[in-house]
Amino acid sequence: MRRRGLVRAMVLALLVAVGGRFACAQPGVDWVGMTMGKFDTPETAQYAHVTLVRTAGSRLGGMWGAYTLVGAIEDSHIDFTLTDANGAEVGFLRGTIGNDMFSGIGTIVPAPRPGSTALQPQVEVKWTLTRGAVPPSAPKTYTYEPVSYYGVYTAKEPPVLHIFPGDTVNTRTMDAARDANIPRHGNGADVNVGPFYVEGALPGDTLVVKLLKVKPNKVAGRQGSRFNQYAVTQAYQLAAKYDPSFNGTWIQDVEKGTATLPATLGLPHLTIPLKPMLGCISVAPAGNEQYRGTDLGPYGGNLD
Repeated sequence: MRRRGLVRAMVLALLVAVGGRFACAQPGVDWVGMTMGKFDTPETAQYAHVTLVRTAGSRLGGMWGAYTLVGAIEDSHIDFTLTDANGAEVGFLRGTIGNDMFSGIGTIVPAPRPGSTALQPQVEVKWTLTRGAVPPSAPKTYTYEPVSYYGVYTAKEPPVLHIFPGDTVNTRTMDAARDANIPRHGNGADVNVGPFYVEGALPGDTLVVKLLKVKPNKVAGRQGSRFNQYAVTQAYQLAAKYDPSFNGTWIQDVEKGTATLPATLGLPHLTIPLKPMLGCISVAPAGNEQYRGTDLGPYGGNLD
């Protein structure tokens, strides 16, 4: 039998460009580059970490993702040429300078897909370049009391909190009965809290979330009364006999760190150590994709 965890949480890193103040003259400034074009689907956005450095006069250098960038500013116009690691030209971007961003049009060869070295065809794009968010001088700690919860994984829900790498969030998970009056988004089960926007996180980055402490927030946990069909052979499943009086309610002693099953014939004294986990945790699925809380995929999701 599988005892399902009672704790559910979700971290959604909504992967969109972040804004800031324009400061082209500042060397080594971090930016977020966005290109919009017919990549995998029409008008798909791709993002990259960009560094701009003023090299001499109006000349600029730096990196656009994995590509080397060389450019120049003239009046309110800017040109970029992008080259790959072999020095081959893979893109040319031309645009204008706005109040807090660059924007324009151009062409670019998308970076190879993960696990592949094959170059993709050149794509006509619209592009923007905006300043990355500036982190605080020291990490912060937040306490978030959920005001809604979610039965879906999606990038379309607005974040409830913006955090930076190194910040800590104290929050709790949801319970269908206890939190019945809290607004729910989506009809999927295995509901989650969030989403939390991690400043500076872009598609393709590795997002590391450290769970510093996880503990049950209910005195009872429940399991099913049947074997999971995928955990045993078909013959075993068909031959299994079940006791209709079996009680699958575990009494959880958080202070002792144990869970005890009510005494039944054959299991009169079953107490096991508590090892709580988050059953669900995820980043935002790509683009317009949306999945139920019970789903599992490259975005994470229902991990147990």
